[in-house]
Amino acid sequence: MGRGVHFVMDRVAPPAVSPSEQAVFQWLAVTRRSVRVYERREVPRELTRALVDLAGRAPSNFNRQPWRFVVADTPAWCDAVNGLIRRAVERVEQSDTADELFHVLSHVKTWLYPLETSPVLVLAFYKPSPEYLDEQLSTILESGGVAHYNPNLLSLGMAIQNLLLAAHAHGLSACMHSGPLPFLRGQINRLLRLPPQLQLAGLISLGYPAETPKVPAHRDLDRTTTFLEGPVHDEWRAVHAPTEGE
Repeated sequence: MGRGVHFVMDRVAPPAVSPSEQAVFQWLAVTRRSVRVYERREVPRELTRALVDLAGRAPSNFNRQPWRFVVADTPAWCDAVNGLIRRAVERVEQSDTADELFHVLSHVKTWLYPLETSPVLVLAFYKPSPEYLDEQLSTILESGGVAHYNPNLLSLGMAIQNLLLAAHAHGLSACMHSGPLPFLRGQINRLLRLPPQLQLAGLISLGYPAETPKVPAHRDLDRTTTFLEGPVHDEWRAVHAPTEGE
């Protein structure tokens, strides 16, 4: 008989949510846009701190809160981060004599402008899996390599979404960039004196919007969502059956 592990948590009744509060969230989720053009206007640090604090209220795997945010909100530090990216891009461009990376580099240059004109840059790091529990579960369940099971990265993703929605709620706009990551990894931890196990997973530009992007195409819910209906297939029942030795 294996030892059971039980988590005892304080439970409180969830607060009632009014229709007006539901409407506010729906408005935030539906109208948020990835703005890439910002006003040349300073964002108060206290406001940025409040937004990052709201990001940290996101749920996380075992409440590990595996994220770390580094904020550049002065011209000197924003220039330092952007300079690092631009120099790396130029180095790759000079080495790509056969133009094999032409399309990649062309795409990269399109997001250099919003980064270089953003008054605030938020570098989002996380401590990746695998961890001991993840490895054990993967071995017992034969579910494949733990590299494909990365709940800490998912946790950071939820925190970043909190940040994007919070910025929108406060009259700012933010855009999550993944393109710069290959040009920053490998040296950003050393320069920021961060532990090597932290991995950069995103760079968020933040500022007061100077554009109103068009509403992007939205895929129909029926194309992205399936509700399970009808009887459970025999194949599923077979999975539930105990294996030999259990």
